[in-house]
Amino acid sequence: MNEETRAHVVRSGGDQKIYFRERFWDDGMVRLLGREYNAMIVSSCYTAQEGGIRCFSCHNMHQEQDDGRPVDAWANDQLKPATVSDSACTQCHQAATYQATSPTHHLAESSGSRCYNCHMPHTAYGLLKSVRSHHIDRPTVAAELASGRPNACNLCHLDQTLQWTSDYLSHWYGTPAVELSPDQQNVSAAVLWILTGDAGQRALAAVSMGRDAARDASGDDWMAPFLARLLEDPYVAVRYCAGRSLRKIDQFSNVEYDHVAPAEQRAAVAAGVLRTWSETTRTETGTRAATLVDPAGNLLQGVLERLGAQRDDTSVNLAE
Repeated sequence: MNEETRAHVVRSGGDQKIYFRERFWDDGMVRLLGREYNAMIVSSCYTAQEGGIRCFSCHNMHQEQDDGRPVDAWANDQLKPATVSDSACTQCHQAATYQATSPTHHLAESSGSRCYNCHMPHTAYGLLKSVRSHHIDRPTVAAELASGRPNACNLCHLDQTLQWTSDYLSHWYGTPAVELSPDQQNVSAAVLWILTGDAGQRALAAVSMGRDAARDASGDDWMAPFLARLLEDPYVAVRYCAGRSLRKIDQFSNVEYDHVAPAEQRAAVAAGVLRTWSETTRTETGTRAATLVDPAGNLLQGVLERLGAQRDDTSVNLAE
């Protein structure tokens, strides 16, 4: 441990476990904004060869003059125009190999075929949003079980289980199967993050529910009860992210919610959201068992409460 790190540990109260938990997942991957470089330099895309990927392979300090995007669109990630697609990766990897559907098993023009959505998922948190991991790797369920770090597949397919992901990764890529609990086999991974995860996992789930690609893949007719639950979360940041994503759902686009309002006001809004959702006729609910919605469109309240009682209330202070 160098002197700078030791000084940070001292400011964290001297507990190394707390220091690292507030900055890294249990497998050492970065879990907060501001350490993208630390993550990138241990990736094989950086270390494999001289002239491998660098910050400026994808990013610009200033927007290019011929970049037709609005400045706020560029500023979101400060990406070069070409690297909004897979061009950053195909600087080294053969483009023809990855332009077919066979490597990704997704439609070629879909978000599921973009390299970075599988290999650089949004597993870091900062500034009230999720940020792409810059430790470039492959999605596995085993890594999530070992570290708590959400996997790329379920960050998009929010309505699917870890078992579903494990089965597809095994079938498509020969990834070794893993042993999962009954809940991990039958309950959506995102639902488990919300009901049983720590505050960082809950924030990532809330943000993901507002991402267009994830909503397209998962549908949003089942999300409101879980976002409503997060409107009463103990953490202000989680509540803010949940409220923002809730407004992405058409019927709640105008919901009035203040994430720093008194608890009774927040509870009233959450109850109203749940009531509105319950009174709405939902379609295709028979396919939503993993999201704790029965074929009649009702919540499996007993399972929800059982899992909610297992919420990880470990104190989380992600040190941005």
